[in-house]
Amino acid sequence: MNKNLILGFFIGIISLNVFSQEKTSRWSIQADYGLQYTFFVNYGEKIIKKGGYIEPIYDIFGANLVQKNRLGNYMGFEVNFALSPKNFVGFGLAQSNNYGKYDLSFQFQDHFIYIHDFTLKHTNYFYQLFYKGKISDKSLVTAGVYLLDPHQQEILIYPDGSIEIMERTGFNEYNLNEGGFFLGFEYFFYKSGKFELGVKSRLYYTASLGLFDLDSFETFSISPTLKYQF
Repeated sequence: MNKNLILGFFIGIISLNVFSQEKTSRWSIQADYGLQYTFFVNYGEKIIKKGGYIEPIYDIFGANLVQKNRLGNYMGFEVNFALSPKNFVGFGLAQSNNYGKYDLSFQFQDHFIYIHDFTLKHTNYFYQLFYKGKISDKSLVTAGVYLLDPHQQEILIYPDGSIEIMERTGFNEYNLNEGGFFLGFEYFFYKSGKFELGVKSRLYYTASLGLFDLDSFETFSISPTLKYQF
């Protein structure tokens, strides 16, 4: 009787361990932080700088302080689920930040405008669903779709001297939300226990701006990535 209990206990432990390994090995989380290049933040105009500061875009309506530097930072977090040893699906949130610094003074009619060392920010939030497939033991390719929620800080100065400061977003009256798809590549070069360290790249394409249009590329990112396997 005692032998049967002991044998049953060890069989139960082994079975629980196998079940636990099978269950937990399907899930992983991943975080990354790196650089990105965003195409749209020049607003279709060449970025002109003087002394490291961006010049406004002038038109008949006044001066537009809207441009940001195309190179910025990128961060992301995602959850992966293994359908098989080589196939994964998941969801995640990524964020890109681009900044533009302004320092200028000028006169519109009888109004003198002075802006000193002021920084504007453009943030994109990418809500993502994706598929990943292993092409080797250390590398994966990714394809997915995303919803883009941009937050665009802008300053408009009108000829009458009035100034409008705004932050246009996808979820306010400006309705800037857009959809698109992305492709990616990941390579892991170091593993220790349940942790893996590698590099990840993503290319985002905003399909709502027009299919097969080079101006529709939104952001390219490359970043170190850290993955934890449960």
